[in-house]
Amino acid sequence: MNSPNHSHGKSLLLLSGLLYLAGCAALFPPNYRPYSDQVGFSDVQVARNTWEVSYVGPADFTEIQAKKMALLRAAELTRIAGARWFRIVSEDTHSRKTRLTSREVTSKPVKDTAFAREDAPKVVHETTTSQDAWIPMVTLVIAVEKAESAETLDAEVLVRDGKASGLLPKG
Repeated sequence: MNSPNHSHGKSLLLLSGLLYLAGCAALFPPNYRPYSDQVGFSDVQVARNTWEVSYVGPADFTEIQAKKMALLRAAELTRIAGARWFRIVSEDTHSRKTRLTSREVTSKPVKDTAFAREDAPKVVHETTTSQDAWIPMVTLVIAVEKAESAETLDAEVLVRDGKASGLLPKG
């Protein structure tokens, strides 16, 4: 006979498994991804054990949030390089003003009734909205280090915290 604690433990295990799979379902969360559609990170190796990491955030991000994303990518690169520690050699954090434009097109029958035929002539209405927005941008130059020092950051901790907060997939 199953005890209440045993049944509760199975439920927690199942829930944990489902949460793990959900975390692995997406390769990257929506704002932490390789650069595309004017949002994401990019990186280039500029010297042995040195990378330039950039992150461009969406309009609703702050410069601090953009820097966190750049640091996450720096931590991933450090781990890929087989190291644990990195230091920031230089940093450029700023925002640039950009114009965001959205377009909405709707169409409905000329005689807008519930009984309008599918082939009835349509009225097309187009609405374009523009607004200015500030886009946060961060560029870090990082050097992978062999040992911990007062200037280094721990890539393992950054990646673990990124997974715990949902910024990185848990898988």
